[in-house]
Amino acid sequence: MTTTGPSYDGTFPEVLDRRQLNRATLARQMLLEREHTTVADAVRRLGGLQAQEPKPPFVGLWTRLADFEPRHLHEALHGREVVRATFLRATLHLTTSEDYTSWRMPLHPVMNQAMRVLRDRANELELERLLPVARELLAERPHDFTTLRRLLSERFPEADERALGYAVRTQLPLVMVPTDDPWAFPVNAAFTPAERWLGRELSPDESPKELVLAYLAAFGPATVADAQTWSGLGKLASVFDELRPRLRTFVDEDSRELFDLPEAPRPAADTPAPARLLPEFDSLLLAHADRTRIIAEAHRPPPGHQEPARSRRRPVGRHGGGHVEDQGHHDQGDADPHPLRAAARRRRGRPDHAGTPPPGVFAPQGRQARCPDRGAGRPGVTRHGPGDLAATHRWRASLRSPHRLSQPDSDGGFFTGVAGTGPHITKAVGWGGA
Repeated sequence: MTTTGPSYDGTFPEVLDRRQLNRATLARQMLLEREHTTVADAVRRLGGLQAQEPKPPFVGLWTRLADFEPRHLHEALHGREVVRATFLRATLHLTTSEDYTSWRMPLHPVMNQAMRVLRDRANELELERLLPVARELLAERPHDFTTLRRLLSERFPEADERALGYAVRTQLPLVMVPTDDPWAFPVNAAFTPAERWLGRELSPDESPKELVLAYLAAFGPATVADAQTWSGLGKLASVFDELRPRLRTFVDEDSRELFDLPEAPRPAADTPAPARLLPEFDSLLLAHADRTRIIAEAHRPPPGHQEPARSRRRPVGRHGGGHVEDQGHHDQGDADPHPLRAAARRRRGRPDHAGTPPPGVFAPQGRQARCPDRGAGRPGVTRHGPGDLAATHRWRASLRSPHRLSQPDSDGGFFTGVAGTGPHITKAVGWGGA
């Protein structure tokens, strides 16, 4: 554990390098070791999970929690412990019911800011007329937005249909209604008023102080700009100044001031960190203005770069050490781990080549995906040379159900995860070293 000296009393603050920041963030994001806790507690401690698509939270929880099964997230959603709603940065997130009711009002400026994307399409919107009508329609029954836009257009024919829907989505506190779909939500999910679904009113407190403290618990140490990037809120410097007596401060290698909770974990820079696979758009990659604690600037895609439609990259490793590239087709997908750079054995550690790697297959009805035989030695192993993530496995399978998921027997350097498009899943397993 890194020692942390006082700084608010004028003592020169301790400098934290990028590797120390990396380990601190990984520890709080449950990526140094899988933890035994409930879905609701994990979502709370993680500061929510990005959920623009319904599948990634299942992968994100599985890579962090021991013995996670998809039914656990289903149960938390149907039990109304966790909700999927427009939230941080005015995008869809999973968050606990308690955090949603506490933070929705502090985040309302983000929802107002989001309305700017409508530009001149907002000219015909009269929110004082629109929102009461939308509340009335949603109070009758949940509606998906295709249906809701049509109903609203009947009442407001002069307004842009898409603008009507977007205004309601951002200006009213709504949550998605979970179903028995494999990923808990259909493509066009129904929405309902949050207070109706949760059976309690939103907190009227508009102060973002508790939101900032929760952010630091999940992603600190961090700068003011980092917290603004994560939340979508602006002008948080004054909030940090008010909280300063309750916080510890540091500086990073570029002399930027970092804030943190006094008792939050800050492991040593040389703490072993097994490689982990993350889902696309994982909050870990979206929670800081400066993301170099997670992935080096040289390895970030250039501005405007877009992956091909059927190629998804998911980061693995403890410092952006590689990615898994999914070249999925309708019936089967290929998932290939790719290192971003070579590293010396003394830093990555030697891979454990003893025996056959555990299958760790996400398969329906107990079927195991077969790893293709690639000649002599262990089946399916492709060597990339010393220190590259050391070995990779390319698994090809046609897997259609998210209801059976097994994990490796050990965290000892494995990176593991699910890749694929839609409900078609391919499992990738490999070694990362400690």
